[in-house]
Amino acid sequence: EDEAGEEHDLVLALTRGELEKLTDDLVERTIAMTLEVLGARGLGPEQADEVLLVGGQSQMPRVRARVAEVFGRPPRDDVDPHEAVALGCALLAGRLDAKGDPDAPAVQLRDVLSISIGVGLPDGRLLPVIEAATPIPCERTLKVATSADDQASLEVAVFQGPGPTVDEAEYLGRLAFVDLDPRGAGEVSLQVRFGLDAEGLL
Repeated sequence: EDEAGEEHDLVLALTRGELEKLTDDLVERTIAMTLEVLGARGLGPEQADEVLLVGGQSQMPRVRARVAEVFGRPPRDDVDPHEAVALGCALLAGRLDAKGDPDAPAVQLRDVLSISIGVGLPDGRLLPVIEAATPIPCERTLKVATSADDQASLEVAVFQGPGPTVDEAEYLGRLAFVDLDPRGAGEVSLQVRFGLDAEGLL
């Protein structure tokens, strides 16, 4: 639908090569996150006994080829990626439905934050507020304060990233606190609460 509200049909032939070019950054980001999770546990891809892919997009040949390159072996092909997602949902639903039931199967599922969330510091460093691998849902509080006399506003830039600097992180947003009391440097402080819900939403 265009700006005038008129609807148009688009018919476009898309080759596999074009699709792979459009999605390559997503594939590489997924590989990087996988290696990061392994690295956080002191493991390398060569230490994985098997590789199991789930989700519809894991059937894309480019995804399977990159996984085989990184892990030195092809992923298993005897598991339906759609069925695996459905089974995971069923396990989660069963866990949620059985809270407090002593006879419920002892299936333990725990969601964790994959990449640290923090705030940018004036020197370009990233100060983690919620560390990677923290179980979610969770809450953390950060104290921030003015750095100059009679400072009327205070800004906090929020990032998500694996490294120690904001250059390596993804910008999430900025919190602005205005109309602060005119006082000396450091005399005005605020408590900023960061909360991640069960879906991983900040």
